[in-house]
Amino acid sequence: MNIVVLVGVLAALAVLLGFAGVAQVATIGLEERLGRYVRRPKAGLTGRGLAAEGALAGRSDLAVRLDQALASRDLAQGLRRELIRADLPLTVPEYLLINAAVVLLAGVIGFLISRFWLSALMMAVASAFVPTLYVRWRQRKRIGAFNDQLEDILNLVVASLRAGYGLVQSFDYVSHRLPDPAGKQIGRVVREVRLGLSIDDALTNLVRRAQSDDLELIATAISIHHEVGGNLTIILESVSHTIRERVRIQREIRSLTAMQRGSAYILVALPFIVTGLLFLMSPEYVMRLFEPGPTLCIPFGALVCMAVGFVIVRRIMDIEV
Repeated sequence: MNIVVLVGVLAALAVLLGFAGVAQVATIGLEERLGRYVRRPKAGLTGRGLAAEGALAGRSDLAVRLDQALASRDLAQGLRRELIRADLPLTVPEYLLINAAVVLLAGVIGFLISRFWLSALMMAVASAFVPTLYVRWRQRKRIGAFNDQLEDILNLVVASLRAGYGLVQSFDYVSHRLPDPAGKQIGRVVREVRLGLSIDDALTNLVRRAQSDDLELIATAISIHHEVGGNLTIILESVSHTIRERVRIQREIRSLTAMQRGSAYILVALPFIVTGLLFLMSPEYVMRLFEPGPTLCIPFGALVCMAVGFVIVRRIMDIEV
């Protein structure tokens, strides 16, 4: 078969897979996948099982079978956890298909630009990290937004407790008053409690999803209160003051180190961007660096130096509060 025809077929397949993934994301909301349970929970079904069962609602038999076949794999469980943290309405098979489509499309584009198989391979390998980076960016964005709402969550919970509400009723009130992501996350805690989980287990699941040290402090305080008793309102007010001071100090640190962090990212990304552009324009010129001999030490030495420098800069700016 002609190489041009083969490349065209692969490009068309990659585009179709990409559009299928985008359409799936646009038509199915996270609330339908993770927060909507139309059946009573089965005996012995944990919070993770409830989430997985809700996630497959409305899916085709093939998607359900693929997701169930991958459910027992550690890698699939980790990917599902990452997708939930990023608020992406995708199952593990759909995410893997989108990854494959992105890699294939990038390889085809690289080959069409340079007409050189090695540049296509490098483009494909580099694009394999794009979905993961996007998921991590979504996670950081949602975790940061959730941490910024923690003070409002505590204030509303304390006010509700003073008004005579119970803890679960206070969380339900918070879920209706605050916007996403706090509203959805707290609302999921309320649903899990109503479906049979204890408040401690529901808060543990929330900490696992949000990955927030401040939220872990709140969950620990509530758990200790359930064991030893006491005035939960006063406890949460003290925790709120502690979190407020931590957030203030962290914001000051971020503002003081913003320029250094930006410089570190730019200095690391710039060599890769320049090398990639040169490789697309003139592959033979860049390939001289990878020929056997003393010149082969140049790219590997540069990678090692950039990695060491980036780690050192990150460690300097990593100030624990």
